[in-house]
Amino acid sequence: MPIGIPRRISRKTPRFSIMAAGGAGLGKTSFLATMFPNNIHPPREIPLEDEREDEVAFSQTKTTEIYEFESGDGKTNIEIIDTAGFDEDTDIEQWIGGIVGFIEKRYQTVLDEEQRIKRNPNFEDYRVHVLLYFISPNSDGLDDADMLFFRRVGPLVNIIPIVAKADVFTPDELAVFKEQIRGGIKTHKLPIFGFGGAFDEEETEETEAEEAKKKIPFAVISGTSVREGRRGRSYTWGFADADNPEHCDTALLCHSVLVSKRQDLKDITEDYLYEQYRTENLSQREAGRV
Repeated sequence: MPIGIPRRISRKTPRFSIMAAGGAGLGKTSFLATMFPNNIHPPREIPLEDEREDEVAFSQTKTTEIYEFESGDGKTNIEIIDTAGFDEDTDIEQWIGGIVGFIEKRYQTVLDEEQRIKRNPNFEDYRVHVLLYFISPNSDGLDDADMLFFRRVGPLVNIIPIVAKADVFTPDELAVFKEQIRGGIKTHKLPIFGFGGAFDEEETEETEAEEAKKKIPFAVISGTSVREGRRGRSYTWGFADADNPEHCDTALLCHSVLVSKRQDLKDITEDYLYEQYRTENLSQREAGRV
C-alpha cells in the first residue's frame, strides 16, 4: 500500500462502491484518504445523475468521490461514500434509517431498470458493495448503537468492522478489545462480511483471506503524517506506521477490499443481498395486489 493510482474517471470501466459509517470523530475521512493517498482532487459531492441529486444531497452523506483505480486485473471506478457520524445527541434510529434508505434506494434503482421494457444502454449500477463500520476505541466493545446498526444494515450490505484510531492501544489492550468485539458479534449473531467465498488459484489469496478472518475487526491507523516515505501518525514517543502490519491492519484491509476480495464483495452484493431485497420487494408488491 498504496495500491494503484487514482485517475480521472471513465464511464466505461466497472464500478465498486465503498461506504464508511460510524460515530463522529473516529477518523473515517482520514482513513479514506489513507486508502487513496494519491487522490489530488479535493473532497466534493458529485451528482451521479440529474434525477438522483436528491440522494447525493442526503443528510447522512458528507462527500461522494469517484476516481479510477488501477490494479493487476484492470481499471475500476471506485466510489467513496463518506457519511456524517453520529454522536450522543443523534437520534440513532433516524440516523440508521438514513443509511438504510440510502442503500435501498440504490437497490431500487436497479430493480426499476430491470423491469423496464426498454432498458437504458447507459445505465450504471450504483449498488453499495461494502460498508466500513468504525467502532470507537473508547468503548468496552460493541454498544447498543453498534449492535442496532449491524442488525438493521447488515442484511443489505457487506459490513466490515473497524477499530478506529487503533494507535491509542498497547498491543495487549488491542488484543483484548478485538476479542470483546468478536465476542459481541458471535454472541448476538451480527451479520458481517466473513472473508469466505471463492479463492483464486494462487495460494497467496487463500493465505491472505485466512489472515484477514483472524484480524476481524481490523485495527486501523490513518496516514495523516509522512516520515521517510511512510504514512502514519507522529507522536513524541515515536511514529505509528499505517503501512506496517506490526502496527495495524490498514495495509491488509486496503488490499483485501480493493484487490483480493473485491470481486467476492461484488458477487455477494449482486447475487445474494440484492436478490434478498428484490424478492422481498416484489413479494410485498404482489401481496398489495391481493
